[in-house]
Amino acid sequence: MNAGYTPPGPFAQALSRTTTSYKFLFLKGLLDASGITTPATEPFSAGISIREVYLRAIATAWYPIVTFRLSLGSQDRISEQVKKLQSALSLEPGQIPTVDELLEELNAGSANAILEQISQHLDRYVRFRFLSPWLQDELRNIPDSKRNKVIRAAVEEDYRRPTREQRLPYHFFQERGEERIVLQSGFVRYLRNNAVLVYDWWRWNFARYLQDRNPLCPGIINKLERPEKRDLTLHRMVWTQRISQTPSIRCIYSGQYLGESFDLDHFIPWSYLFHDRLWNVHPCLPTANRSKSDKLPSLEKYLDAFIEIQLSSVQSVAILRDSHSRRQAIEAQYEMGPDLNLMRLYEQSEFSARRILQENILRLWEGAEQQGYAKNWYYAA
Repeated sequence: MNAGYTPPGPFAQALSRTTTSYKFLFLKGLLDASGITTPATEPFSAGISIREVYLRAIATAWYPIVTFRLSLGSQDRISEQVKKLQSALSLEPGQIPTVDELLEELNAGSANAILEQISQHLDRYVRFRFLSPWLQDELRNIPDSKRNKVIRAAVEEDYRRPTREQRLPYHFFQERGEERIVLQSGFVRYLRNNAVLVYDWWRWNFARYLQDRNPLCPGIINKLERPEKRDLTLHRMVWTQRISQTPSIRCIYSGQYLGESFDLDHFIPWSYLFHDRLWNVHPCLPTANRSKSDKLPSLEKYLDAFIEIQLSSVQSVAILRDSHSRRQAIEAQYEMGPDLNLMRLYEQSEFSARRILQENILRLWEGAEQQGYAKNWYYAA
């Protein structure tokens, strides 16, 4: 990601001094709907449905809000509406839909009233206001309540000019009763020629915006979009061998013995940490894992048992010394920070390993609690 790139001219100011997420969401929706940042299913068209732009903007907001529980800020109203959408759509609990699946759900019609509220909000606060950097002279000394009207008039005037004289990046027009956005041809050429740089610029600025509003949340830069599929093959292999060696291993939540059929649970929710390090992953009953989902488990009931099962697993990795490459791969999964590895720490001192693991879990648990994760979950069979 190129954090140092800045677009030319007024476009560079489009994402500056933002107090809400609206401009970030609108721009990403515009880039996605136009095919600049997504594979186009049809030949690129400069005329884009405003509804399509808004649906793409909502899809952009979905993953930070729903999947990763990030705050968009106290002044932002999109979060509240997206959470209402989550309840209205026909998605499975815990499902992380693809963008196409999400758009299909949004177009199904079950949440039209909520979508209309979001559209009105984006109309009022971003569709016109995004153009402010290009219209600084026209907007000087104009009260906030009249800015949209002034901007709309400027857009209409600019649209009537010859293409080579137009200075705004997009305009509006009506087609079959639907209002659409048409990108100015020079702006289209710029976006096509600099798609990667513009996307990275958007990503960097949106990540900074979110980090300022979620200072305790790790890995913000990886929480802007739908996560890629994860591979837990190594993790399952480690725990399968551990369970086969020690049949007395129990699920820390249910107390039941574990056999070949088990789930892998992230003690601190994966959506908060955004990694699969083995020091946070342990086996449990599938029913317990589904019940826990991305909740924070009760520390009083489960922390001691979690630490015991983790340290016993670290101890058992010694059996894999016959495979140097495999041991290295597993050892890397116990990294907890710079020069801090739970496996190597355990080899030096079980007491230190226990203390460090407990301190880490407590710190992360408290951070996730402040991020809004449901806490003190316990298993009820």
